Amino acid sequence: MARQRRRLYVCESCIEDEELQAVVRANLISNKCDYCQTANDALMASGIDSVIQRMRYAVNEVFTDPASELPYDGREGGYQGSIIDDSYDLFEQMNFCVENAQLLDDLMDEFNGEVLCYRDVFGPSSEEFFEDAWERFKRVVQHQRRYTFWESQEDGEHGDPARNVSASEMLPEIGHNIEHVSPILDLPVGEEFWRVQVFERGMSSTNPARYTSPPTDHANQPNRMSPAGISMFYGANDFDTAVAETVDPSTMGGQEATGARFQTLVALNVLDLSNFYGRRSFFVELDRRGRNAVEFLTAFNRELSRPIQQDGRQHIEYVPTQVFTEYVRFRMTMQDEQPIHGIKYRSSRNGQACFVIFADQSDCLSNVPERLRPQLLDFIDGSLRTEIIESSPNASPL
Repeated sequence: MARQRRRLYVCESCIEDEELQAVVRANLISNKCDYCQTANDALMASGIDSVIQRMRYAVNEVFTDPASELPYDGREGGYQGSIIDDSYDLFEQMNFCVENAQLLDDLMDEFNGEVLCYRDVFGPSSEEFFEDAWERFKRVVQHQRRYTFWESQEDGEHGDPARNVSASEMLPEIGHNIEHVSPILDLPVGEEFWRVQVFERGMSSTNPARYTSPPTDHANQPNRMSPAGISMFYGANDFDTAVAETVDPSTMGGQEATGARFQTLVALNVLDLSNFYGRRSFFVELDRRGRNAVEFLTAFNRELSRPIQQDGRQHIEYVPTQVFTEYVRFRMTMQDEQPIHGIKYRSSRNGQACFVIFADQSDCLSNVPERLRPQLLDFIDGSLRTEIIESSPNASPL
């Protein structure tokens, strides 16, 4: 039980977690912080109770009373499973700390004396759940049945049903997680992308058609999101990332990397998986299902951005993400039934944002006769930029 204390105020500089900083900014009621003693003419601090309320919400979503989860045997030392019985252990599990010693004491004091354990302590984490299901999905679409995988029915050990998602259920499961956290990005008209092509030195083209998605009859190479024969537009927000995603310095040294900028002509709905990357704040305001969805999509995003060795097997390694992309393109829609036009993800080379837009060459050029749908992208005149590729024998795979 936390001790009674006077009303205290804390500024966002003292709270180092980004989600809790947002709580402070949303609840400013004081012009002085009681912890760092900073004062200002304007409001700059919230009551510490607002911070504790958010912390309590997150703790209650993830942890629970062990009496509801764990068997108890007094002869064997009590609860038969891992418990958390002090604030230091709890804060370590939350990966949370602050530098101000008094603030840390006050926050820890709020949770002193509580005994907790993880909810569903004997079940797999969302990440473990995903990894097991995704490996099964990859095995099926890479080595068993690529075009009728939705009919696949796998068994678990000893003929029991598979313990979680089967290959046929994998893409709908990803879709359900996406719908729960709604990571759809509305790209406005005028959004710009860089796209890079490689030429022999001195031979870079000024023809916009050389920088669009490839013509369908020249889309001969498989890519991370698209198989051979299907043309899509791969781009990045900055020139350096577009170069990193296109150039292999171990084999292209001395050649030219020339980039062109394109802009959107219509608003695009893009599935944004780029934020599901790395560790997120424990205190994000999501219920348990939302937290599970975020963990699931974070694990999936790592798979999307995984480097693939260009050793002749990449056409097999790309298959699972190609199947996912096709599912997003043709089976997923917005709530108002509008289509999804692309995916935003993290570069496997430098971690920056990349895009695949579901646009073939005709969607990127203005002089297309008998156009069947609105043009999506257009070349920006005067945008060409060229750099000589420096050789690097030890470059990582694309």
